[in-house]
Amino acid sequence: MGAIRKAAAGFLVILATAASGQDCVSAVRLLSTRTSVPNLVAGPFSWSGSTLAVAKTQEGAPGAVWFGAYDETLQTIIDDRLVATDARRIVALLWNGSEHALFYTTVNDALFLQRLTLSGDPIGDRIAITSDRTVYSGDDIDAVWSPALNAYVVGRVISQGQFRGLWLTLLETNGTERWDLPAFVPGSVRPSLELAVTESGIIGAFFNNAAGSLVFARADGDGNITVRTMSPGSEFIAATAHNGRFVVARQSSLTPEPKSEIRWFIVDTNQQVVKADATLVEPIGDDAWPLSLISNGEELALAYIDAPRRAQPVERTYRLLRFTIDGTVINNTGFASEAALGRAQSPYPIVWSGTSYLAAAVHSAPDRLNTYLLRHCPLRARIVSPVRNVRVGQTVTFSAVAGGGVPEYQYSWTFPFEIGPKRGQTLDRVFDRTGTYVVTLEVTDFSGAKTQQTITVEVIRPKTRAVRH
Repeated sequence: MGAIRKAAAGFLVILATAASGQDCVSAVRLLSTRTSVPNLVAGPFSWSGSTLAVAKTQEGAPGAVWFGAYDETLQTIIDDRLVATDARRIVALLWNGSEHALFYTTVNDALFLQRLTLSGDPIGDRIAITSDRTVYSGDDIDAVWSPALNAYVVGRVISQGQFRGLWLTLLETNGTERWDLPAFVPGSVRPSLELAVTESGIIGAFFNNAAGSLVFARADGDGNITVRTMSPGSEFIAATAHNGRFVVARQSSLTPEPKSEIRWFIVDTNQQVVKADATLVEPIGDDAWPLSLISNGEELALAYIDAPRRAQPVERTYRLLRFTIDGTVINNTGFASEAALGRAQSPYPIVWSGTSYLAAAVHSAPDRLNTYLLRHCPLRARIVSPVRNVRVGQTVTFSAVAGGGVPEYQYSWTFPFEIGPKRGQTLDRVFDRTGTYVVTLEVTDFSGAKTQQTITVEVIRPKTRAVRH
């Protein structure tokens, strides 16, 4: 994601139990403490398909960047190793299908790419990116990998100097520039910057201009760039590509300030709005702002902060909102938890592993600076019985199992010809006539998340045996 943001989040460490050993287990793991080395996760993640790589910094050792890797259950598989010694800020850690790419700025105001193997070993020397331009403190930088373009997209909002404005750079996997071009933006620009790339390789860059508006710069693989002003700007922006369109979430002030909410809109690759700007999150407290928005192809997931007042040192909750492209909320809960534990700084992106959402949080308090890895497993349910064909008058057992989410689970069945749902993980029923019947199961977990499954039952007459005369 873009610039490191001073956001806070709270959570309660909950190790959830699953319905069976094969189920996804929501969990929180204490990764490091103030006294450990490295003791702060300050950079992003990359998911290789089997491992979660994490870039880290070390308190008291400016410039140090460490690399560690974990499996989906948050267990260490690669111990921390030092991969840079003069970094000022970690921009991104990306996986391109065969290697990691670590983008970071240095104390000498330069932007570099360090290629790394799956285990974190350097591949060659680090590579300078746009070496003719200084990295200023007001710049915002983002980088993403595009399988369609087979290249890295690096975006940079430059706040001052002769190169002021938005620059987009397309890099080969070896760091060679394919093209490096500016976008024409009237006036100056301001952070934040968020990049996204569609499955077809259309690039979307979302940032603020000096007039206080959110701007959408659209680029194709050949470097053709067009710019359009979209909506009121925001300090906090999150964007992702979903089924050939761009979904954007932004913080929006409410009256009276400093209250705020999170709004969202959808725009296509021709820069046409297909869903107008609307409320996505009304905070439980007075203030909310987005941190990271991703798509897993089926649903969208937004990590965000909910707080009574951003300007006050109070409890703030790091939450995960899962929703569909039409705005239907699937679940909105604390990330791997439901309650707060102190204050936590969490400006990090989230990733989808294929079965769970993964993130990190740094618990910041006067007596501690602890880092946690978080895993949230979406609620899942499965009807395990009965068989599809049953006989009239036969006792039929309906049974289901659930996993993920936050236990405990509540099971609710809706049967034809019965008024209202019936509760229970296992229920018996007798059908007194033939026909085709649809039975619906709804499972609700402790956080309030819901999921539904249906089963079609064919009721037939018992076979009769021929009588011999």
